[in-house]
Amino acid sequence: MKNIFLIISFFIISFISLSQQKISAYAIQIGDWDYYYEEYSWEALKPCDVDFIIQRDVIIANDIAKSTYYLYDDFNINKTFASWNAIDEDNRECVVSIVHKDGLTYLMVTYDAICFKYFFNP
Repeated sequence: MKNIFLIISFFIISFISLSQQKISAYAIQIGDWDYYYEEYSWEALKPCDVDFIIQRDVIIANDIAKSTYYLYDDFNINKTFASWNAIDEDNRECVVSIVHKDGLTYLMVTYDAICFKYFFNP
């Protein structure tokens, strides 16, 4: 439990501070919202090589879409995650979360009907 708190605290401090922080994802998992079961249907984990640069209230990814997330709200936090409301490079609303659950740490970007989980080592 103490380890989870330390990991989430690290990311909150990274997001709030003026410094720049880089994290590198080693895998991605994409989920499509299943309206019948009201849960995400997850694809298999796929290897990836995506870097995220965190600069205060902006997250920039070197993925194919050159994703950029502008965090505009105060963060929400509980025992296993911290999340922010955001707008992406195409002006679409999304939620960006840092999650530590079941021994895994990932950055999750959630839209209305699709969700991306980028896994990395803390």
